[in-house]
Amino acid sequence: MDLPFICHPKHRLAVEDIKQAMSSHYQGTPYDPYGGEKGGQVRSIALNRNLELHVLEIRAGMAPEVAAVHWLTFGPNTFNALVPFYANVTDTPSAYRDTSGQYDPTKAYWLAHTLAAIGDHHYRALAPKVEAYEQTVTALGRQLQAAADAKAAGEADLHAFLTQVNEQMAKAAVEEGTKLLGDCVKEAFLNEHLQF
Repeated sequence: MDLPFICHPKHRLAVEDIKQAMSSHYQGTPYDPYGGEKGGQVRSIALNRNLELHVLEIRAGMAPEVAAVHWLTFGPNTFNALVPFYANVTDTPSAYRDTSGQYDPTKAYWLAHTLAAIGDHHYRALAPKVEAYEQTVTALGRQLQAAADAKAAGEADLHAFLTQVNEQMAKAAVEEGTKLLGDCVKEAFLNEHLQF
């Protein structure tokens, strides 16, 4: 009952701040399940049951046609990366749209869950690579977004243009996730129990 109803941030929040909060597993505290002496005693925000994370952003000072961005990722937040998708489009990238019941690591849903399944068992070794992956995907997304924002006003078919930009963002995110998956598999093989 002593907690304040509303907390005010000390600075304007960015999407990266929200992602960091949603990825929290009490890093650096005794309650961190990846090495804290009281790990697992308290439920963290980031869990293996996280299905997806989305942040809806309406960017101030932007033309209404490009102002709305849907940041999206799948899977446990400790092992994924948000990707900015324009909202004013005619289709969704297939890697993010098509998620059948069949395992397919070329689809963002399955790729994120595979990264989490391996990363969870090799957290200490893979944490720096996962962090670098997240930063790379965010930087690539912001770079593509800035270029598209600058070019959007001159596009005759803005919906088609933004749809294509979203495809580029999805492709970059899946490529970076696939590189990370390769690193995860290599790390897992180094620590197999069937060794001599």
